[in-house]
Amino acid sequence: MSNPPKNNDVERGLEAENKGQNGKKGNNSLLYSVSFIVLILLGVGIIMFATGRSETKDDGAVVNDTIDMSSDDNNVQDDNTQKARICVLPKLTEEMVGKPVWVQTGQVMTFFNQNDSTARKTYTDESPTITENDQYMVKCLEPGFFPDELCFYTCTDGVLDTTTYCQTDPHSLCVKQREASINKQCPLDFDTDESFFDGKSLKTWWKEVLDKYHFARNDIFSLNSTMPIYLGHGAANLEGAGVAIQDWLIPDFDKEFNADAVHITSWVSKDYEYGNDTLRGSTSASQKGFIQDLVTEDIQMGPFAVPNVTAPFPTSFKPTLALVSMLRDYDPCDDSDFLGFPPECFIYHPAGFHVGSGEMVNFRSPLDNGNIDLLGHCTGAETGPPILMNALASNLGNLGDETIANFGGFITMHPAIWSMHLCVDDDDIYHPYLCSVHQNQPKLTEGSEFVPIDAAPFMPMPTKMRKKLCADRVAAGPDLCRPNNDTNYPYPWTQFL
Repeated sequence: MSNPPKNNDVERGLEAENKGQNGKKGNNSLLYSVSFIVLILLGVGIIMFATGRSETKDDGAVVNDTIDMSSDDNNVQDDNTQKARICVLPKLTEEMVGKPVWVQTGQVMTFFNQNDSTARKTYTDESPTITENDQYMVKCLEPGFFPDELCFYTCTDGVLDTTTYCQTDPHSLCVKQREASINKQCPLDFDTDESFFDGKSLKTWWKEVLDKYHFARNDIFSLNSTMPIYLGHGAANLEGAGVAIQDWLIPDFDKEFNADAVHITSWVSKDYEYGNDTLRGSTSASQKGFIQDLVTEDIQMGPFAVPNVTAPFPTSFKPTLALVSMLRDYDPCDDSDFLGFPPECFIYHPAGFHVGSGEMVNFRSPLDNGNIDLLGHCTGAETGPPILMNALASNLGNLGDETIANFGGFITMHPAIWSMHLCVDDDDIYHPYLCSVHQNQPKLTEGSEFVPIDAAPFMPMPTKMRKKLCADRVAAGPDLCRPNNDTNYPYPWTQFL
């Protein structure tokens, strides 16, 4: 079993890293490459991808009387002697399209466990009461459905804020995956022989992808190919994806239009029996959601450790390609295509840290206007390695050794990115389709479970929303995403409400 880095290891890596940073912004890809080269040379490198408020409310907002919660140490108050305020979320029911439920998310840097008193809260068929600065979003329980865009409700000064982080009606947010806005705004034809990019059709490109991954899967997982396997999410069987593997340590965004344009592939196995996390010893997530008996060695670079698979996967794991991901720099104001794919084809993946349990601890940047970056205002360059490391250094004391160990230690980190996901159905491998997560995963064996990465790991971004985020950035000026390592701004970064 790999041993997760200890807190003091993280602190040493952070201290050395901070000394070498000048805080300048620049080209995202160049920033990552230079940052990593410097860190590696120092012996404390970071592995990328592998280790405010609004006073307005709509007519349906609920204003609540204050209640005395002064004994709650985690309660956020303008004054320690003041009474806290609460809000009530509108009711969601199973009869609604997609079976929407409210799920707790947000905060700047909060670890949500599944198995103890700090577990992420979920509400259905009721109007839940939430506390000050608590944030909730919609999750769709009906198979095949997914939220069409990012939408968060929060409680601000006793008023249910439905507009700062949301532009739509949560009651109608769940849509069928193939009918989502992202599929309508980015139609892809994998049958035509017409040129899509650089003289090559999507049909030809996808056959190259299948040849490299799907038809070579047995060689890949038996380690009979030249492709290394790094586990950026540990041994977890991820909800909506499967077991994620990659063949790089530092991402390359300078790609050609061939099979190598794919950064990450995710795999499922219909009859495999998943178990506890024997790789990193995490206890925060499902205890029946991990590949067993993996043989790995850690690529140790400073406070991060990426598992490198050194022996074949268990023969009982029968890999089936479920999803491929292609990554690009994130900037909501960037209208350029990437290998022929416009921004409309990509979904938003927030900045943060991958941990050994397969989960992700998001970093929602504090914004200069008093909000936090739930929607994606901040670019990849504005959430790059120096900024993330400084934020983690500032907040380590609020996380604690025990919590970090429960999550299996830090594996990797990455800035905000755009990711294009193509889901693959086993009965029609030649017609992939845009998706956020795979909604047609096979039924697991009795006792096995999926591990959720986060409540909002990959979220669609309709063009209208992206344009608004860009307009917000322009109106706010260059300091909107200015780094701020005050872990009490705009309220405590790590809390369980």
